[in-house]
Amino acid sequence: MDRPLFCHLYSHRLSPGRHHGSSSPLVFAQPFQIWFYKALVLLVIACPCGLVIATPVSLISAIGAATRQGVLFKGGNALETAGKLQTLAFDKTGTITEGMPKVQRVHNLGTLADDLVLMVAASLEQRSEHPIAQAIAAEAVARGIELSVPASFMAVPGKGIGATLMGKTYFVGNRRLFADQGIGLSQDAQALLQQIESQGQTPVLVGSSGGLLGAIAVADGIRLESAAAVRQLERLGLDNIVMLTGDRRAIAQRVAQQVGIDSYQAELLPEDKLNVIQHLRQSSIVGMVGDGINDTPALAAADVSFAVGKLDTALETADVVLVGNDLERLGYAIQLSRRTLSVIKQNIAVALILNATFVFLGVVGLIGLPIAVLEDMGSSLFVTLNALRLFNFPAQRHNGNPFPRHGSKKTPVLE
Repeated sequence: MDRPLFCHLYSHRLSPGRHHGSSSPLVFAQPFQIWFYKALVLLVIACPCGLVIATPVSLISAIGAATRQGVLFKGGNALETAGKLQTLAFDKTGTITEGMPKVQRVHNLGTLADDLVLMVAASLEQRSEHPIAQAIAAEAVARGIELSVPASFMAVPGKGIGATLMGKTYFVGNRRLFADQGIGLSQDAQALLQQIESQGQTPVLVGSSGGLLGAIAVADGIRLESAAAVRQLERLGLDNIVMLTGDRRAIAQRVAQQVGIDSYQAELLPEDKLNVIQHLRQSSIVGMVGDGINDTPALAAADVSFAVGKLDTALETADVVLVGNDLERLGYAIQLSRRTLSVIKQNIAVALILNATFVFLGVVGLIGLPIAVLEDMGSSLFVTLNALRLFNFPAQRHNGNPFPRHGSKKTPVLE
């Protein structure tokens, strides 16, 4: 009767004639060298090189491609989030519109002449960075009006400003500013403001504690690419697009219709825009597009934010910067992000399948160390080469033309 295997192994180890240091069988009658070799094979195969680099090499390749096309991602997290977007919110002024408003007309209510109304407004607004303020100041300079230096300056974000000028306190802003100051609007004043708004223009109210002195009608042109960018986003499946603005509802509706946005919210203060973004985030992944004027809190609150314009606040706050202020780069950024997520999934799947397959083959002894090394290097090379395809991801505008190197063309003022 044959002896048990362990007895055979033990007697074999103690049998005379074995030289000191020679190999001895450990398990299944196989010596140490064989098991060491198999362990080395499994160690090489199980090393997850391809799996480890599957994500970072894809992100780096995509960020490089985006940079070549004028889209600056501030890290891989922003790129991944952009690929998962479900809702996109746009600020109106400076984003959908050019952010270069022009004064259309100066109206007075009989107390001050037109030039005096403009002088008061421009004197208060001359140091502001808001596009409307700069338009008013530029109109005063163009008319040769000498400006005064205000004192006791007070700024209310999203509403307007107040200051003492020539010993009297004046206010320049929207209806909310005057309501907060307890300044009522006469029937003539309300009729004037409705007339301005019915023409798609934004009224800038100028007055004092005694009442409204006049209003400055300002209009901003819509970007040439705004409508095309919205259509491109809809083709990508982003149906939940909303426009946020501090303007009156009539103006917001007019702009939204022209660019093809169905949902909009008007008469919003900066904190209102922040609340809208926070509410939207409760049910979806939200992106915000803005220029940093009255929308910086909303940009910071979004899951991923896109900056247009050149303001430092927007460039520092946003996760993605669209160079050249071209909204069509937004669609490219989202397309590239989605493609990157797809490539990452491909890389991870291939790396896992190859590792699992060759680990099994190594356990059963069907492959040796050279094949294990080739598998390890092969999976890494495949992942790298597959990710490098993102570097040449094409940029497509709605008209087939490449992105311009400089800012977009300007359109006539909204009529």
